[in-house]
Amino acid sequence: MSDFFGIGAGVKAVVNLYSITARRSGRTISLINSLKDGDRVIFDSEREARRVQRLAKDRGINLDYLVVNPDNPEALYQYRMSSGRTIFDHVWVEAFYKNSLQYSHEWIEKAQTRLSGCDEKHIQTPHKAKEINKFREWL
Repeated sequence: MSDFFGIGAGVKAVVNLYSITARRSGRTISLINSLKDGDRVIFDSEREARRVQRLAKDRGINLDYLVVNPDNPEALYQYRMSSGRTIFDHVWVEAFYKNSLQYSHEWIEKAQTRLSGCDEKHIQTPHKAKEINKFREWL
């Protein structure tokens, strides 16, 4: 069971649709064209970071980068500030949003389970809850 109204499923579908339709739309090239010396880009993989670093170098830009798992964005705070802008690669941003949606989905699932009578995932009808509570001491 997920949220009663299916909002999470709808939002996930929109994010997935965006990810699919935005492929090969020039986001990486746009990022590279906007870079200046001193900028730092955050990536989710070393392979992509090095690829973009090479492309930036071809433009004469000395790119600083970090590879940080989007599951643990707080790890970014262990690094010094960049001398220029800090920019997140689009793959990192998409993964971060997807992780956030998954966390929200799981939180709602847990709350529904923990706050519903008799550890049932669904919301009890008032009558059923009253009947179950009569026998709660034996459960």
